[in-house]
Amino acid sequence: KNLGDSGRHAAAASRLGASSPNPDSRAENQSEGGEGGSSGGANTEDKPKRGAKLGLGDFIFYSLLLGKAASDSGGDWNVILACYISILMGLCLTLLWLLMRKKALPALPISITFGIIFYFATSALISPFVSAMAKHQVFT
Repeated sequence: KNLGDSGRHAAAASRLGASSPNPDSRAENQSEGGEGGSSGGANTEDKPKRGAKLGLGDFIFYSLLLGKAASDSGGDWNVILACYISILMGLCLTLLWLLMRKKALPALPISITFGIIFYFATSALISPFVSAMAKHQVFT
């Protein structure tokens, strides 16, 4: 199906979420930026934005891990902070890897792996150690 110029602009506006596509938008773009100019029109609207993007699912899984760590540890701040910091470390490593390889990769595996490792290591090793030190009042 061959769309005219106004049809293409209306289709592009509907893809971008404009509320009411205006068939006279081409005339407005020509008066502002000139015909075929790089400063206006659909050329700049159709280009995909570059940069790292995180989906909503990533944040849901990060919050699930932190919530599980908070509920299972009984509110132990050592475990919660270790999970939080490990998720941030994994996210930073993922972004660094993304910069080096310049390929899209998922944000979950490294962060969730670090979070799980730090959760078990902190709850099995660090929390009992800190509790024993507090019991013998080593910190005062």
